Amino acid sequence: MVISIIALLVGILLPALGAARSSAKLTQCLSRQKQAAVGVYAYANDYNSSIPVSPDMPTYAGPIPVNPGLPTNQVFAAMPDPAESRFTGVGLLLDGYLSDNRSVICPDNSRDDLIGLALDTLQDLNADAYSPYIWRNRYAASGQFIDGLGCNPDRQAARVLLYDFNQTQRAVIGDAPDSVNHGGLRVNALYLDGHAETFDNGDGGFSLPATEPDPFGAIQRQLIVLDSGG
Repeated sequence: MVISIIALLVGILLPALGAARSSAKLTQCLSRQKQAAVGVYAYANDYNSSIPVSPDMPTYAGPIPVNPGLPTNQVFAAMPDPAESRFTGVGLLLDGYLSDNRSVICPDNSRDDLIGLALDTLQDLNADAYSPYIWRNRYAASGQFIDGLGCNPDRQAARVLLYDFNQTQRAVIGDAPDSVNHGGLRVNALYLDGHAETFDNGDGGFSLPATEPDPFGAIQRQLIVLDSGG
């Protein structure tokens, strides 16, 4: 009888503890995104009001060149000559603009190698590195400045800077394993005004499945939804 009661209590408590842990990580993720926003404004102060925009350069290992016009979750692009390697995307904030470099990493990602990424040693390692967040760059936006990103293709104000990137699409970042934040059920998004917001992803609308034929088109659709929703 005692064992049965204990088993019953464990069965009740474990799901509740798991839900509490997930909720705490969702809140921590929001906090990190807001810290990243502080870095964006500091960066803009040094770069004529521009948000961080990826340099236009080839990539050494990845399948897609670094391009200021494309969204990316890459934070460091390694080249054979380390002197040519660059921070990119939201990784540009790692060059002294964040009080805590973990601000570019979602704490509730499915990959331990991303959660534990050695952000302070990327230049020494000289290896391509990626974040669980996707950075907009100038994609689906007509501007790149802190006082306004212009309009998206639906002629709405482009407002989202980054959001949780859930992907099983190898074509986006090569042969990397799947990367899912918050169990794929929630998505946090950071806005140009510095606030961050949580959205439901129960229908997978903010995910990139392996069957997605047009990943960048899907990302554009996600950006448009987030631009209007925050």
